[in-house]
Amino acid sequence: MVGDIKTKTAARLAQALKRGRLSANAEEMAGQCLKRLESPLRLTILGTNSTYANRLLNLLVGAKCVDPGAGHVTMQVMHNDRPAAVSIYADETRKTFKDEDIISAFDGNPSRVRLGYDLPSLRKISVLRVSADTIGGLAQSIRWSVMPSDVVLWCGSKFGDADKKIWAALPARIRDHSYLIQPLDGIAAAETLDDSGFFDLLRIDPRAAMAARERPGGVDKTSFKSAGGTALV
Repeated sequence: MVGDIKTKTAARLAQALKRGRLSANAEEMAGQCLKRLESPLRLTILGTNSTYANRLLNLLVGAKCVDPGAGHVTMQVMHNDRPAAVSIYADETRKTFKDEDIISAFDGNPSRVRLGYDLPSLRKISVLRVSADTIGGLAQSIRWSVMPSDVVLWCGSKFGDADKKIWAALPARIRDHSYLIQPLDGIAAAETLDDSGFFDLLRIDPRAAMAARERPGGVDKTSFKSAGGTALV
């Protein structure tokens, strides 16, 4: 549905620009808006549970782009005509990997990895996944990571006082377009939504949802929905 709205809005905006219906000031802003509407949705996943965050990323793009055990490396996944990766290390040196060598992109403890795959989903979204082993570590990188985002997913088994403090410091325009994602096998923190600014709380089991999607013979829609996959998509 979101994709349909973007397409229709972009078409109407392009038509208005073509026919010269806008003022000079409005034309510049409309041009910028049109460029964003025609670009992939920028989505950021945040959390301290790297395995859960990685599985959530794979579920979003519809393929195993990253190993769930890849750890807390900040990574960006976007569209590319062929599998490729760029690993960026602590000293800012870079190494490029292509095709079957892409699995080696996480070797050598890179600080950031950019991944590219030719997947239909990545023509619609790009995903930045930022994870840390502690809430303090996450706080150090969260500000720069969320600013260019259109939608943010904060994932984790709880949303405690330390999490709330970090989240409250972010601009309202970010929090208003964000979701709290929690595992199915835990206690939902629904009470945190009222004062957190999250748009909604989603309960998701990424591993079960991926298994339902990859079932031989086609997607097991009932299991996929029960695992929260439908709500996420």
